[in-house]
Amino acid sequence: MAYQGKTDWSYDDIVTEQDMNRIERGLQEVSEQTDSVEQAVIDHLSDNERHITQAERDEWNAKETPAGAQEKADSVQGELNWHRNSTIVHGATSEASADRIALRDSNGRLKIANGSDGQDAINLSQLTAHADNNTIHITAAERADWNAKETPAGAQAKADAVQASLNSHSNNTSNPHNVTSQQITEIPYRAATVSGNEHPIGVTTFAVPSGSGTGIEDGYPVSLINALNFKIDNSRLSQMVYNAGSGTARSWIRHWRSDTGWSDFNEVVTSSGGTISGNLSIGNATSGTHALNRNTADDRYARTGAMNTFSNSQTFEQNIYARGNFPLHFLGTTADTPNKRNYRWDVAGDELRLQALDDNLAYTGPILNMKHDGSNFNFNGRVVWHAGNNTRGSASSGGYQRLANGLILQWGARTAVSPHVRTSVTFPIAFSSSPQMISATVDSDTPSTASIAAGTATQFYLIHNDPVSRQILWFAIGL
Repeated sequence: MAYQGKTDWSYDDIVTEQDMNRIERGLQEVSEQTDSVEQAVIDHLSDNERHITQAERDEWNAKETPAGAQEKADSVQGELNWHRNSTIVHGATSEASADRIALRDSNGRLKIANGSDGQDAINLSQLTAHADNNTIHITAAERADWNAKETPAGAQAKADAVQASLNSHSNNTSNPHNVTSQQITEIPYRAATVSGNEHPIGVTTFAVPSGSGTGIEDGYPVSLINALNFKIDNSRLSQMVYNAGSGTARSWIRHWRSDTGWSDFNEVVTSSGGTISGNLSIGNATSGTHALNRNTADDRYARTGAMNTFSNSQTFEQNIYARGNFPLHFLGTTADTPNKRNYRWDVAGDELRLQALDDNLAYTGPILNMKHDGSNFNFNGRVVWHAGNNTRGSASSGGYQRLANGLILQWGARTAVSPHVRTSVTFPIAFSSSPQMISATVDSDTPSTASIAAGTATQFYLIHNDPVSRQILWFAIGL
């Protein structure tokens, strides 16, 4: 409700509280209206869209009128038209002058200097010189000659035909050139002392020249030799040497390495004799042919028949091997009398046997048999080792041991056993039945005892009378 002032006051009128409240409300309304007008005036004064600055006024007043602007544009256009139609501006010339605008002469011609790179224009003199250059241009005769040459496709077709013919020749296994093995493998003779590095790679042969017989002088085992060489590289060369002279057929082998040189010649064992060097493997045989001869005398032979005999004067550099059930005999001599003994080692099934023989080499009785069945090792029928006899643990922490007769030993320590309390102990492995003996002792420095009760195949109980908790050491024997 708008303020309504009292305008009929009299001198004697009494001002009441209602009058004072009305007056205060009027003053409040006037104050609120004044604040609103003041904010509107401030907003109007700060509105730059509705007011302009002096700088804007000066800028707008300095601008050209449309008529004035058109007049100036027409003047500039006239000068541009004159400039465009003039032939004397900017120092233009029809001569070939540097840094000048080119101008055609009265005949419409233009002079330019000789071009120096690919982006320059050329003049008539340069064009004429190019046209007259016979090095970079071809003649009609040259064109005809080149046109007569083969095209790439034609050349390829001819090459393919030649390749097909070559492939056919390469795959021809009928030896069209009649090459002999001698032509392929034979190389000139060389002394045994010649470095293996000088031998060609592959399979090669050579022989002592006919009539010379200088093999021994050149380092070979005999005078007349044929050599067969197998070489892969300078570290893998094997040489077989054969006796090419009359007499016993003999052969030797040696090897070459670039870092160690040639090995010695080792004679290969044959039915007619040979020197043993290294290991010898002898398999089952069906005839009495000679297996080896360590020395040169005829009574030094070992035969691959029913009996293999080596005299006591024979020695071997390493080992003699027997395959299968090939027996090995140790025979006494008359010099051993009266303690002459004959023995034979052989294999029967999975047993290695040592047997006693009489003078006729007949079996008289066993001495020892050794057998390994995959888990146990037997000696003369008794188990001396089997997979379960390994000790588990240690002497201090506990473990077990299986003996060859089947007996099992077990031991251990039970820690922190309370006094007078029945305490169980489990064996490291189970016995087949209750153990035959269990003993226990108290690990203490005071007099005390431990008792055992209710022993089974897997456990037992113990109790002690020491006044405090103690470690109990125990030991058990069973099967």
